Amino acid sequence: MRKSVLAASAALVVLCVLGAGASAREGAKSFPLISGNYLVTINRVCQPTVTVTYGSNNGNTFVSHVSMDSNSSGGLTAASMTATNSNGSGTFTFTQTESDGDPIIVEDNQGGEFGNPLTASSGEGSVTFTQTATTIVITDQSGPSTYNIYYGMAKNGVVESAIFGGIDDKGCMQLGQVTEAK
Repeated sequence: MRKSVLAASAALVVLCVLGAGASAREGAKSFPLISGNYLVTINRVCQPTVTVTYGSNNGNTFVSHVSMDSNSSGGLTAASMTATNSNGSGTFTFTQTESDGDPIIVEDNQGGEFGNPLTASSGEGSVTFTQTATTIVITDQSGPSTYNIYYGMAKNGVVESAIFGGIDDKGCMQLGQVTEAK
């Protein structure tokens, strides 16, 4: 599940970066298009839900149990990738390397451990997108996520750099930077 969420996040990031292709089909816009080859970095942070159970003995309160909800475990993801939109169709393909894991690891004095240590992986994929002057919507296998996008330099109506960020469809914070690969 975590790998598919990470792949989806990476796909979303790629779409955010390369999302201008859909706009190109819509005709001339008052904002630059993301179209071509880009280098992309993405950081994603998800908050875990940690439950603390208290007990008491002779009037003294103590922590009796700490657990992390497996359905809402947090996560940290840092991804670096190349992304390409070769036909302006609203689909981007990418190759990525990412590091992923939980922001905290909870250990108890009985040898129990909750959380996932940081690991590195690589992969390929694709996502679809749409772009406006202020937002980019990236859709992966889990659904669409909308991010605010801020454009940097542009040349001949094509984005040379942009940053985007917001909360994805899983409730995680995503921040990304896109730079044209020349």
